[in-house]
Amino acid sequence: MLLWSQKKTIGLHPVVGKTIDKAEKERYYLFDNIDNSIFVSATIYEENDSLWLLSVNKSDTLITKVDSQYISENQQRIVKILDYYDYLQKKDSLKLQNPTALNNNSDLFSITDEQMEQIAKDARRYQSLKQDADKNGLWGVDKDNYIKTAGYWEIYHSKK
Repeated sequence: MLLWSQKKTIGLHPVVGKTIDKAEKERYYLFDNIDNSIFVSATIYEENDSLWLLSVNKSDTLITKVDSQYISENQQRIVKILDYYDYLQKKDSLKLQNPTALNNNSDLFSITDEQMEQIAKDARRYQSLKQDADKNGLWGVDKDNYIKTAGYWEIYHSKK
């Protein structure tokens, strides 16, 4: 029997302190053997080299003997969640400093009117060659070669 005068309260992690409430249990996914709907609070005690979980539930209070692995698993859950939150707070090195740098007025991607006309002309030419290749029944590598060679085929005859 656990004598409460000899107990030593163990803090699971500095973030949650020595008493874990329902919000902390849910946030850090602690004590998965206790249903969230009935959980109120929990405290871990050490007595004579044994670890005890005192869980206060809506209808009763349970004292359960736990091992160091159980405590370690719950501590690791807290650390993982905290690491995840820290990761979310870090600035993404791939994002640009100024997100408006990619608008049409930007020097980064400025395109002249002549370049825009050439892009439109090339796109029309590509679509026309693609339609011609489809009409001729070409597909796969033959279709790609037809489009890349601007619709001209060079046929070489071997000298035999």
